[in-house]
Amino acid sequence: MATKQKRALLTIADRYDILQLIINGETHKSIAKRYNLKLNTVSKIKSNKKQIRVNFEGSSAAASSSTKHFKKSEHIQLENVLYRWYLRNRDKNARVTGKMISQKAMELKEKLQIKSDFIASARWVAKFKTRYRLRKKDIDEHFRITNKAEADIAKSNFEKLLLNEGYSLDNVYNADNTGITWRTVPEETSIFHHERTIKKKEKMEEEVTAFLCANVTGSHMLPILIIGGSNKSRRNRNYNSNDLSVMYRTNTNGLLDSKIFNEWFDECFLKSITEKQMKTGRREKTLLLLDNAGSSHESGLINTKDELVKIMYFAFDVTPLIQPMDHGIIACFKRIYRKDFLRTIMPISDYRTVDEVIANHDKLGFRDCCRIMRDAWLKVDKVILENAWNKLLNRESKKSTENIEIRERDIDETLHLLQRLPGCEGCDRASVICWFESDINKEIGTTDILVDFVKENIDNELSFEDIVE
Repeated sequence: MATKQKRALLTIADRYDILQLIINGETHKSIAKRYNLKLNTVSKIKSNKKQIRVNFEGSSAAASSSTKHFKKSEHIQLENVLYRWYLRNRDKNARVTGKMISQKAMELKEKLQIKSDFIASARWVAKFKTRYRLRKKDIDEHFRITNKAEADIAKSNFEKLLLNEGYSLDNVYNADNTGITWRTVPEETSIFHHERTIKKKEKMEEEVTAFLCANVTGSHMLPILIIGGSNKSRRNRNYNSNDLSVMYRTNTNGLLDSKIFNEWFDECFLKSITEKQMKTGRREKTLLLLDNAGSSHESGLINTKDELVKIMYFAFDVTPLIQPMDHGIIACFKRIYRKDFLRTIMPISDYRTVDEVIANHDKLGFRDCCRIMRDAWLKVDKVILENAWNKLLNRESKKSTENIEIRERDIDETLHLLQRLPGCEGCDRASVICWFESDINKEIGTTDILVDFVKENIDNELSFEDIVE
């Protein structure tokens, strides 16, 4: 009779690594085989993900070394390239997560032809972040796993809050920010190919952050807040938005930070809602819903300096499921922005040429960006604004049909504009859809960085100290 194989004893770090494999899409069966476990053990690890994270982060396992998996020289090469990849993405304000670091490490292992059993586990990622002194605020410490059960609880609690506190839907708002590469164009255009030079490509990839806020009924849309990077061109740094109904701010990376948010809250939000409510003769209770990603606040309700205004933060793992801005509003705003962007670079004359289109695109300034964004925000359909709240409010509606019809209309109108622009006739529906979604995945790949690394280090291997300095 065959001897039963002894089950493996799992450490805290092992459990965390298994959780990472589940998140990355590996099947329970293959994980069970790799670790010599029962299938129900893998299932239990998945169901206990919160406690496993807490245990792992509070243990010394996160700091343990896994460099023994492959040779030191190979280890240095891989980490040098990975660190450069991280820096390029950070400079571009691209979001980098622990999961992405793990995936890129395994990708580089293949490209560098490293023959070993190295796995970029959670322990290895934690050690890598410590070694290279990666700033905590640049890395999402947890993988963003949505939690439907928690979302259902959040919806129930929100409904009770509205009922118990007597909030009018006119006075309930949601605000969120989104990045926009404001000069980008579809790849199948003459403009794109003209600006392939390094300098112009960087210019075309300039990104700003737009912060949008509206109420449940769609009756009150606050002025758009646009945040630009202070390291951009002089004309952007000196831009004054007083002549436009937008709020414009700058900081080092062009992202929403606590300082800018507080200015927006005081100068825009409180001022706007007070003016609106006083038209009826009295102030009313007001609720502002926010995503707590990147915030130091826990989920839940907090007071503000105005006793009639409260802020409610969504829990991190339920935001994508129920936050209104994520359910059509931001996407619609970006589609309209892209359409109006094309109208702006459309030559006035009937005898349009490719050179005219390219020249108009090149002349675009930050004032144009702010104007187009302001107009695009004000053009977001009220149906979109109202339907976005259906998930959170558990409302039945024609959301799917209405939103799809509006999206299809935007695609058709954008395609029509592109086909009227000289040098853009090669665009099709797929081109338009890719352009609409061009801000979603903006992280930089590893190929170009690896090529640069190889060119610089032929017969000359850099040390760890060379890179971190």
